[in-house]
Amino acid sequence: MARGNERREIFRSDRCRGLFLETLEEAVLRAHVVDAGEHGMQLVRYIHLNPVRPRRKNERILAGRATGLDAYPWSSHRSYAGLAGKPGWLCLDWLRFWGIRAG
Repeated sequence: MARGNERREIFRSDRCRGLFLETLEEAVLRAHVVDAGEHGMQLVRYIHLNPVRPRRKNERILAGRATGLDAYPWSSHRSYAGLAGKPGWLCLDWLRFWGIRAG
């Protein structure tokens, strides 16, 4: 399997490729449907705060780190908060479940 502009191989061997596909399959089988209620909102917060969360999960997120999320380029948080344009792959329509207008 090749990826990227240069179409380089991404697996060193068929064994590596097999391990990757097994892991991916396990992740898909563990996927769960989440209701849009309070648990869904907590899940969205958890995912978007991961880039600034301390390594020790019982510690609070410091205010300075939380504001750093607004500048973090590898999260869709910026699009949700209206700080950056929405990429074509990102759908924000589901936020209406909580009465939120994105962007």
